[in-house]
Amino acid sequence: RDFCLSRGLGDVYKRQALSQGDAAGALKRLREYENRFDAPHLTEEAAALRAMARCTSEGRDDERAAAFGREFPRSMFRKRVLRACTVDGGAE
Repeated sequence: RDFCLSRGLGDVYKRQALSQGDAAGALKRLREYENRFDAPHLTEEAAALRAMARCTSEGRDDERAAAFGREFPRSMFRKRVLRACTVDGGAE
């Protein structure tokens, strides 16, 4: 089951959404995923994808990146979210 969920989220990112510049499509697929599963197993990955999609569609937002970092301080998606969301692209 986890594999199927992971593949579904991978589809959001790789095939249909952010990689093709379709942030609205990514957000739609994430809502479908959350509505389908009561307790999503890939909450951190979904949160990262949501942050990146919103920063792509609504503009860069340092606070959105900071909020993700506070919620998931050791996330392996941290650098991706920083690149997508921060004005300086996550330069440290």
